Amino acid sequence: MSTELGSAYSSSHSFVIRLWRENAPAAGQSAIWRGHIIHFPDQRDRHFDDLEEVCRFIESVLEPAATEPDSDL
Repeated sequence: MSTELGSAYSSSHSFVIRLWRENAPAAGQSAIWRGHIIHFPDQRDRHFDDLEEVCRFIESVLEPAATEPDSDL
């Protein structure tokens, strides 16, 4: 693998998000969307029931990566 290609992989992240809809807990209430997100390759994961939790999880993965020095320098 070339250094350029290796650098591209080290600065990219992959996530898999699974969503499902659960019935409303009571009459007159909206159905609830729940989900599970996994970060690859380290397999960190989180279950969630709102999209803000998804954003917080992704930010928690990306923030440390943004502060790491570039290994190609």
